[in-house]
Amino acid sequence: MGDYQIKQGDNLWKIVRDELNIKNNSEIQKKVIEIAELNNIKNINSIFVGQYIKLYAETEQQEKKEKLPATLPDRSPCFVFKYEQPQDSFYPGVYLRILQKCSSSSPFLQTVPAALTPHPKAQASVKQEATVKPVERKKVVNGNLHNFDIRTKFEGTAEEIDKHLGGVLKGRGAKFLELQDKYGINAVFLAAITMNESENGTTYSARKRNNVGGIRYRQSYKFRVYNNVDECLEDMASLLKRRYINMGRTTVAKVGAKYCPIADKSDKEGINKYWARNVSYYMKRIINDTA
Repeated sequence: MGDYQIKQGDNLWKIVRDELNIKNNSEIQKKVIEIAELNNIKNINSIFVGQYIKLYAETEQQEKKEKLPATLPDRSPCFVFKYEQPQDSFYPGVYLRILQKCSSSSPFLQTVPAALTPHPKAQASVKQEATVKPVERKKVVNGNLHNFDIRTKFEGTAEEIDKHLGGVLKGRGAKFLELQDKYGINAVFLAAITMNESENGTTYSARKRNNVGGIRYRQSYKFRVYNNVDECLEDMASLLKRRYINMGRTTVAKVGAKYCPIADKSDKEGINKYWARNVSYYMKRIINDTA
């Protein structure tokens, strides 16, 4: 076992107990400390979803590999599963499925010998079952997305966006996809801006002004008032297309430098410099689906 990715609800004690199958409390505690030191974790309670950690040192993993026999014993699948195969019969479909699964995971059988090919009589009946569709692992986005091209199309669904939206933003995943098609701006990027500017649809401006984009009147520090949230989203996407993308501002960082400038005199708390980082964070939440 090598790298392990932290999942929702994980802690080091649980990982050692369940993944390494260590049940003794003192042994678990010892292994937790070992893993923390191996991964330079200062606080054993401070791990986050999506993080990769090593469960064994490289030398320990090598020792485990060296303990494996040089050659595997010659065991037929009939021996492994206690299945008595008549000499002149063909493999039933259920057995073939077990054989397929076993071919990649069993310690006794790494490849299916030619002698075990299904009898011709069974070829037609098991043709569809013989094809095992590989499971694709979802890519995990790590690091910041400051240089992400906001013109990149999001290929996900409205539901995948909706599950992360709150307050007055709830149920507007389809709207973000609609704006993506209309203005050529990534739907997740649009959603992340509103989540950042409105504290995910909960600020006073979002609830009372329908302003979820932090949009102000020109030459003023006053926030715009909209008739509804969709009107604000339409205005925001149009603004980004005309005054940002069309002028070469096509990454998260480049948009942030103008959308929320550090030199803004109204930024008394000095938080504008974190705009790109925060938008990047919300984007990764949706893309990696870690909420």
